[in-house]
Amino acid sequence: MSVDDRELIKSLDLLHVKDARDTDISSTRTGSDVGDHPVPLPTSNASFTGAENTLTGDEAAASNAASPPPSERSPDPLPSSIHPDFSRQTSDDFLLVTDDDVGFYVNRDFLLEHSDFFRDFEEMDSDIRQDDDAGKGRTQAVRRDMPGALSNGLRVVLLKVKHTDDRPDVYDSKQKVFRSQQRWEYDLEDLALAFPIADQYGFTRFSAQAHRTIPQRSPWFRYLYAAFEADETVAKAIAKSSLLEDLTKCPQDILSVLDKHHAPYAALLRDIHRRNPFSMYSCPYYLSSTFQANHDFLKKSKADFMAKRLVECGGEECSCSKSGYWWALASKTGGQVLRRNLDSRPDRDDDNLWIAIRVSIWLSVAGLDCSESVIRSFKPLWDDLAALWQ
Repeated sequence: MSVDDRELIKSLDLLHVKDARDTDISSTRTGSDVGDHPVPLPTSNASFTGAENTLTGDEAAASNAASPPPSERSPDPLPSSIHPDFSRQTSDDFLLVTDDDVGFYVNRDFLLEHSDFFRDFEEMDSDIRQDDDAGKGRTQAVRRDMPGALSNGLRVVLLKVKHTDDRPDVYDSKQKVFRSQQRWEYDLEDLALAFPIADQYGFTRFSAQAHRTIPQRSPWFRYLYAAFEADETVAKAIAKSSLLEDLTKCPQDILSVLDKHHAPYAALLRDIHRRNPFSMYSCPYYLSSTFQANHDFLKKSKADFMAKRLVECGGEECSCSKSGYWWALASKTGGQVLRRNLDSRPDRDDDNLWIAIRVSIWLSVAGLDCSESVIRSFKPLWDDLAALWQ
């Protein structure tokens, strides 16, 4: 057999194999398959798994039938407890869950009206909008976690925003609780938790309601609210005005809440009172230890002046022998002028206030030498004090 004959036989064999394959493929099709795309078969080649896992129309329909509609999907997990004041659930509620795992059922429209955060969040979240469109038959509230919020604070925020009664709440000094006109109670600790929640989640009405209804019975309460709102300018002005009284008059529960939640504001209030060089005592010789706020500071400042005066007099006692008395008298008269101005002219600037204090010291201390020395001693003390509230 020639080489050409052998090549011809190989070509015929290849044609027979191709015809057999074509016959097998065509025999698997029916008339309705004409024009259809063949379904790719599974393959072990990983590079083709994405394309070859395509489902037929019937298979896709079966898969869709197996997936429940949004309204039938598994509900969001429930928290460990539901707050009794917000336990009624409707299909149009959000389930707000706090960090201490307490749930609040809150009407969707109410929340979107009063919370800037949730309103913006719902508008931007396309998945939620699709869920709402598809889940018209929803029977389960949509869960929304609230990082940074605790249940006692969220309760106060929601109730204050919900109830718009402008009548002031009543403070029970024995129980140390506030009682609203709707007969629900809260305390200073609850308020300390409520203000940052209102700020973080944009409950703007809460602040206005708090100012209208929560009793601000003294400078101490007003200072606490300024700390709640992180208003440093207002807090400093109130701390200055609180020098009308000694810090020992401040309710201990206010200081405790400040120490726990707003330590810098607690420190500022204490510093202003402890570094006040002006006495509230009627007798310049009497430095009572019952006034703890600035008692130690007064004793030290008096001793420092007496040592300075000894140096000024060449190492000998002042000729009047009353340097300690003059300092205490200046502290008393300066304190009277300070409190009088804080009461009647609270907006008076610090420079003019010092001028009034200086004049009172100059008039009360006998002897030009001693009075000038006392004034020079008090001026840096006054500057340090005023710097705290400026």
